[in-house]
Amino acid sequence: MKFYPKAAIDAATVFAGSEAARFVLNGVQIRSDGRMVATDGRRLLCYAPKGDVGIERTRGRIEHTMEFAPNGKEECIIDAKALKAASAKADIVGIRTDGKTASIGAARDRDTGVAVTALPVMEGSFPDVDQIIPDAGITSGLRIGFNADLLGSALKALGKLTGYGGVVTFTFAAEGAGGKAVRIECETAEGRAIAV
Repeated sequence: MKFYPKAAIDAATVFAGSEAARFVLNGVQIRSDGRMVATDGRRLLCYAPKGDVGIERTRGRIEHTMEFAPNGKEECIIDAKALKAASAKADIVGIRTDGKTASIGAARDRDTGVAVTALPVMEGSFPDVDQIIPDAGITSGLRIGFNADLLGSALKALGKLTGYGGVVTFTFAAEGAGGKAVRIECETAEGRAIAV
């Protein structure tokens, strides 16, 4: 089972697509390494939790409640709108899947109840985040132009993670380094998000 703070779910759903032609991009990918990925084909958010997310007893309540939920497959793609609705009143979200169904356990730290929702997983090929986000050849000093609407929505999504008072950093790739020319990052106590 993988756990995510509600802010990470909210940020991911901002980056998910909404076009019928590229249906799989309307989802959020939960990867076997715990990263959560969302893209609309122009922007991409990759959220990687750092260690334990949320209060331990809340995670324990979710695990106990979802003990018999389908399990077995590590990766899945979940419709972004359905995921957002299932986690609407949560602080922490636990996700477990068997490849056909994703069980979403949502809980608040201060409450005792856990809401469990079963959602069908989406089928299709999701973009490989490791081929898109550059790891090497990053340097500063390049001048980059931005589409103001795309940048604004990326910053708004990352602002949800930082509580609108946190810091985001811009890192620019050197010419010929491959991948995207710029990546925007923010880091919180719960995890790190990269948007490209």
